[in-house]
Amino acid sequence: MIIAIGIRLFFMSPYPHGWDAIDFILGIKYYDLSLMQPHFPGYPIYIWLGKFINHWVGNEELSLALLSAICGGLSIIPFYLLVKRIFNKRVALLAGIYLTFSSLHLILSAKIMSDMMGTLFILFFLYLTYLSWQETKYKKWYLLSSAAVLGFGLGVRISYFPYFILLLISLILWYREKKKLKVIFLTLLSFISSISIWLSWQVIRAGGLLNFLKIAIDFTLGHFNDWGGTLVTDNSLGLRLIKLIYNNILVAGLGFYQAGDSISRLILSGFILVGIISFIFKVELTNKEKLFLFSWFGPYFLWVVFGQNVAKPRHIITLVPLFLILVIVGLDKILAYFKNRISYLSYGVLILVLIITSVSLVGTYNDTYPPVVKLSHYLGNNFNSTKTVIYTFEEERVIDYYYPELIIKRVRKVSDFYTSVLSLPNKPDNILMTNAVYNSLIKQENDLNKYLKPIKQWEGKMLLYPVYNQIILYKGNAKIYNYIQNY
Repeated sequence: MIIAIGIRLFFMSPYPHGWDAIDFILGIKYYDLSLMQPHFPGYPIYIWLGKFINHWVGNEELSLALLSAICGGLSIIPFYLLVKRIFNKRVALLAGIYLTFSSLHLILSAKIMSDMMGTLFILFFLYLTYLSWQETKYKKWYLLSSAAVLGFGLGVRISYFPYFILLLISLILWYREKKKLKVIFLTLLSFISSISIWLSWQVIRAGGLLNFLKIAIDFTLGHFNDWGGTLVTDNSLGLRLIKLIYNNILVAGLGFYQAGDSISRLILSGFILVGIISFIFKVELTNKEKLFLFSWFGPYFLWVVFGQNVAKPRHIITLVPLFLILVIVGLDKILAYFKNRISYLSYGVLILVLIITSVSLVGTYNDTYPPVVKLSHYLGNNFNSTKTVIYTFEEERVIDYYYPELIIKRVRKVSDFYTSVLSLPNKPDNILMTNAVYNSLIKQENDLNKYLKPIKQWEGKMLLYPVYNQIILYKGNAKIYNYIQNY
């Protein structure tokens, strides 16, 4: 655990570079859902702990970076305890090492995001849930505490709500075995009470229930019908599944090979394939173990498929530990057929490859400016803020954070772009846009391409910046304003 936390503290990124990260930083300064500080659902537990750390640190960015690093390291504890309980100490130790050096886990531990705290809560919930399925004298207390942990966990990331199904399964198992409704009632009360603590605070801060519901409905509609990257706006279930399984789980989560990767990732891919195949064909589980692992996987996986943005691997971070278990248990089963020397050598190679692949990646993340931050500095240092207008998508929040004096507009439709340009009080000297906007507008009005030319480009690794790993800045030529006027 000390090593896990230490590594994550060492590689903390000092550069906020995402919409959510900026929302969280602003939320520490002044919490207001109506101003998207942060955006709905508000992440109250995450913000509370961030504020607590910031009281001592005095720097919002550093406080939230520390929170991610510490929670990322601490999440190894419940994971280790859970695997040890289901399998054995050796498997738990190896799985814990794998999670410690998992690329996605390390990267998210370095980012200003709520994912690591959410993962910590979910892994503790899973551990307590599994204990509540065992015959012990503390069975009911494990059940009650698991409900409370899940309730508070939803105050970190409400998108983890599908794990409530696992809690319901626990209640069904309890009733089948004990036939006692009192504990079921107390468990639900524990869950509702823990939610009420953070939800009531949010309602008060939003100015009342009606205001809170309006914010919630507006954000939810936008998430599912516009910018959320869900199946509603994606329209390709097959492509989403490929991205989710290969890009997110295998490549980002487990460290699987993709074109252009190093030989170390190719070696790691061999271990992953052998482990998964061995688990499928060689490992035998009890019915209760199968139910537990499937309940961990199924409900949340379906939610990610239909309701989350599969372009962002962070949404599957709570499933990564499950797949690490499959790999390690499968490898352990295969290597049991060989002498100890071969087993130890194989595990040594696996650990070495994990360290090489993950540490170099997160080191790059720590040492270099993200593309969107480079864009922000370029704009702030090279253009007159009163004579320039910049059109972006999500980059807007980051640019505005670093250079609030710049005029930044967020548009998706070409008609909105034209209206925005013509509604400016003065004709701008520079009309700029990022490739995210450019690609969208050109699809709607191809002739616009004649008046826009790329002037600068920044790139980063896709594993580090899944969405904005390539940013191209376009500038309108001298004729673009007249073209828009005459359109």
